[in-house]
Amino acid sequence: MQFSYRYERADFVHGCIALMRPPLARRILLQAAWIALVLGLVHWADPGRPRGAALGLLFSGALNGWVYAAFLGCAVAFWFSTELFGWLICAPIFSRNALARKDVNLVLSQEGLWGGTRDVNVNVSWAAVQRIVETRHMIVFVLSGREGVMLPKRALPGHVTVAELWAEIERLAGRGVKVLQR
Repeated sequence: MQFSYRYERADFVHGCIALMRPPLARRILLQAAWIALVLGLVHWADPGRPRGAALGLLFSGALNGWVYAAFLGCAVAFWFSTELFGWLICAPIFSRNALARKDVNLVLSQEGLWGGTRDVNVNVSWAAVQRIVETRHMIVFVLSGREGVMLPKRALPGHVTVAELWAEIERLAGRGVKVLQR
């Protein structure tokens, strides 16, 4: 199966986000830890209150409005930290990428993946693919914590659906590849 597309800044950013984003369970756990930290800080700031009073104080409305705004803003920023990192850090360095704004071909075969341009290319066996991550915008064949081969969904030919692509990936890669859909 062969795909062709122009590698754009959004592809790079969405790929960075897909590689960096922790699984949902870990994101929820980190968010809960952050809220516990904030409650601990509220309790620490007023140690005369009994245990559990920090939670009551936080939800009582007794704090300044800026405290609530900061709490909510930090909670949202923490939840979307990988997206923020992707657009604030990855987007500006896109032009340093060897594939930036170039036409890329990606071929999925029985042996593995081949992708690149006529100047820069990569050949990866299916055994080297740790997992495959599907996001709203792309499918990433993850090779390590920081490397992956990216296939934007917009590169799918009009007659190929995402379900057909997954069936082809399973046929080519076998059932040994871990698939994560987000």
